[in-house]
Amino acid sequence: MSLSVAVVGAGIVGLSTAINVQTLISGVKVTIIADSFGRDTTTPVSPGLFLPIPSNLNMDQVLASEWLIDGWEHHYQMAKSPEGEISGQTFLSGHCLWSKPMEHGDYIIPKLVQDYKPLSDKEIQTMSHHKFGARFTTVAVDMGKYLPWRMKEFRSRGGNLISDIVYSLQELYGKYDIVVNCTGVRAREVVNDPGLMQVKAHALQVSKQWKKEFLIMDNDIFILPQ
Repeated sequence: MSLSVAVVGAGIVGLSTAINVQTLISGVKVTIIADSFGRDTTTPVSPGLFLPIPSNLNMDQVLASEWLIDGWEHHYQMAKSPEGEISGQTFLSGHCLWSKPMEHGDYIIPKLVQDYKPLSDKEIQTMSHHKFGARFTTVAVDMGKYLPWRMKEFRSRGGNLISDIVYSLQELYGKYDIVVNCTGVRAREVVNDPGLMQVKAHALQVSKQWKKEFLIMDNDIFILPQ
């Protein structure tokens, strides 16, 4: 009997998780259950930029670096392939600014991205009050293109979709061998954990045709050209 897996949530995390399960487990039957799909999720309005900075969430830095290397190789190869434009993955240059020097684990950044160049004090002062910075080229992802492209891949691998609201993971008990929670903003309700807090960003779209490069600052402010 084939293993059955349910992924709750159809944003980029849920969709990528579902495809990884399909890739890693032979003969698995994967179903995505969500109340929103495609442009109705929060993913399409989210900016996508591969910024290889290790996690600060008490995660093993060696493992984090391995994930970053794998992730970079995937997006880099896609961006330079014929499918890059179709999938919304392209190369983009810009600046990243820091208030403090890079920590040891952050030194993976120059090793992965292209054309890495530290900024001089004079260059930084023209942009911000930050003390450290660099210019480099990385991969930008247009989520409006990337999500449909990934959905097409999921369906081509035999994936199923169910449009429904899951109020609790307990509802799926006994229906699937494995249930993966990728609900995002509704996670607190679905797992009945009041300790979970939503982390939201505010995105503003402005018309600046001359802006062709990204600008990232370590206070979570960023500018990405569309």
